[in-house]
Amino acid sequence: MMIGRTDAVRNTESTNPTVLGAHEDGSYCLLTTFRRNGEGVATPLWFATENATIYVRTGVQSGKVKRIAVNPRVEVAPCTLRGRPLGPAARATARVVTDADEEKRAEHALSSKYGVSRPLVMRFLHWRGVEELYLAIEPAADAPPDARRSS
Repeated sequence: MMIGRTDAVRNTESTNPTVLGAHEDGSYCLLTTFRRNGEGVATPLWFATENATIYVRTGVQSGKVKRIAVNPRVEVAPCTLRGRPLGPAARATARVVTDADEEKRAEHALSSKYGVSRPLVMRFLHWRGVEELYLAIEPAADAPPDARRSS
């Protein structure tokens, strides 16, 4: 059983394909993280790509961040705003971005893709006191070769 929730985050143009393949110019990706018991929790997110990395921004205290800290294995698929998958899911690995330069690249990618709507959403979240961080999603080492395209 998958549990879904909508966050705000999206994609930019990239010269290197990601695990989303032909769908990387879409608006939303479905990020599935896994609980300790193996149950998947799917969340549609805005996303952006930089080289072969997918970036999303989410709340520091969100469940997905806590689940990734325990198990970085995730699945990612293109989806609609409401989380309806538009293509197959690919295995990937997620990590919290801690490098300041990489955070700048992630923010640039997200801002470039979402334009004026991004600052509006960010202002609303900051007004509510939501502290955020970036997640980097990269093809899993055990993913099929066509899903591990890199720069």
